[in-house]
Amino acid sequence: MDTGLAIISSAIDVYAPLIDIERACGRCGGKPAGPPGTGKTQGEGTGAARILKILVVDDDKDFAESLAEILELHGHRITVAYTGEQALGQLRSGEFDMAFVDIMLPALSGIDVLRVINNLQPGTGIVLMTGSNPRRSAQQAEIFGALDILQKPIDPERLMRHVDAAVNKPGRQ
Repeated sequence: MDTGLAIISSAIDVYAPLIDIERACGRCGGKPAGPPGTGKTQGEGTGAARILKILVVDDDKDFAESLAEILELHGHRITVAYTGEQALGQLRSGEFDMAFVDIMLPALSGIDVLRVINNLQPGTGIVLMTGSNPRRSAQQAEIFGALDILQKPIDPERLMRHVDAAVNKPGRQ
């Protein structure tokens, strides 16, 4: 095991017992909400859309919560982590279809989290987010397999294009 993974593994062992932040949609009587404005829960009407399990990682709690709410309104199950270490704990305890990860996290960077996701859950679609110039991190993101880098504030339509692509990805059930 290389040194970086050993450090990450140690951080997980220390922080995992402290992490219990998974959030399920509680706004719709236990059923995930359908598209905004429809008044339907996920799966009502013709053709049920697939519900994704999405990890949101950002140290800006207000931003992370807002992003989680947007995704929940589209019927997805969201887990929020505010640090890279918390994200690693969540990755060890459950599988995710998709992750939105801030690049500039304290201690463990978004690029580090991206690399770990690729090792632990290689089928997970990863989109990085940044409040600074995305070009600086674009090369690293491409090398490690991120789908895209979104500039904050994030355009909800662009966000949902990535989610829709993950829902419709061949081989996903």
